[in-house]
Amino acid sequence: MSLAKVINLIRTIDRTHIQLGSNLTTPVILEEDIELSGFYPLLTLPADTLQTT
Repeated sequence: MSLAKVINLIRTIDRTHIQLGSNLTTPVILEEDIELSGFYPLLTLPADTLQTT
């Protein structure tokens, strides 16, 4: 799985958890966790800039 796909997945999870809130039964990746891991800055980039050839 490419980095862009991973980031898009995280974005999707984040949007889902915002919409459903505590109704989710699966673990949710929170922005705080991403930021602590040093991964958060990548989420501010357009996904197509992260595509690898």
